[in-house]
Amino acid sequence: MKRLILLLLVTSMLILFTAALSHATDPETVTVTFTMPENHYYMYIYSDEHNLGEYRTAQSLTLEVEKGHVLTAEDVEPFTVHCPDTHANVHKYCRVTMTGWDRDPVGMEITEDTEFFAQMNENTCTVTVRMDEGFYDICNERYESFDVHVDKGYTITEDDVERFSTAFMYGPPGSKPQYEIIGLSPDPLGMVVEEDITIVADGIKRVYFAYYTPDFTTGEYRFDHDSSYDYVYEGTALKREDLNDIYKYIDADKDDIVEAYWDVTDEQLSAVHPTSLGYFEIYGRVTLRGDCNQDILRNTADAVAVLRYAAKLHTFTEVQQKAADTNKDGKVNTADAVLMLQYAAGISD
Repeated sequence: MKRLILLLLVTSMLILFTAALSHATDPETVTVTFTMPENHYYMYIYSDEHNLGEYRTAQSLTLEVEKGHVLTAEDVEPFTVHCPDTHANVHKYCRVTMTGWDRDPVGMEITEDTEFFAQMNENTCTVTVRMDEGFYDICNERYESFDVHVDKGYTITEDDVERFSTAFMYGPPGSKPQYEIIGLSPDPLGMVVEEDITIVADGIKRVYFAYYTPDFTTGEYRFDHDSSYDYVYEGTALKREDLNDIYKYIDADKDDIVEAYWDVTDEQLSAVHPTSLGYFEIYGRVTLRGDCNQDILRNTADAVAVLRYAAKLHTFTEVQQKAADTNKDGKVNTADAVLMLQYAAGISD
């Protein structure tokens, strides 16, 4: 028994000694940081439990190495490929190349936390793309132009022209393209940039439809988020039959609906223009059976109106008469008022 206890003690001491020795010989690590100047970024893949493989941009990236490690070309190479587009600012991006570092990292022995700063070509030009008319929004900021910074002697590519033609189409997050570029002057494709230049973008504004329908419980109008975001060009005509069917937006039985229509005039349809929010707003006017005062709600006020009508103290339009005939017997009288009161009290549907 004593020999067994002694063996256990020796074994425990050996384990503790081995762990301590291992800890003592763990290599010390230091951080090497590679940093881009303003408006230049790295693109990297960010992942966590919510975002797997999401691309993001960063102005600095780091590398962990053992203290005393000598940086190789393979260590540094991944940090020489920078992201030429800022992504965060679609109205401003660059095509300027990286020329080196503030000091050469290859072959340097790293004994402490160290940072290297990327150096960019300073012989550059600016290409300004300007809207002929109008502006575009990015996160509620208005821009009439955007700049592209390039190396002097840079040749404008098809990808650049695509950027020129789509930048003005961006709006606040979640919004639809606002402008469609129909021409660039002068034609920039293949142009060699030897000095600062301005390119004019000729665009036409897109106007999207926003359908508003009544909430029968509050009497207020609400934007229908399931609306079709079809668009027309600003100032062009829109046919009434091209509007979506109003009944697909109304949360009510069709038997309850006496009248439903989109409240938009022929004049408005003849030349469509957006509101300040950028939409062509279309309101759905609906009269339900029982809503004889046409305030969208069905309550005791409608019963009172029917009683006044039955006593010849009040008149109704043709639509109001249909709405007041809640029992559908072709007459408007106190029997309809009773049904309305029962409905308001929750006694009947």
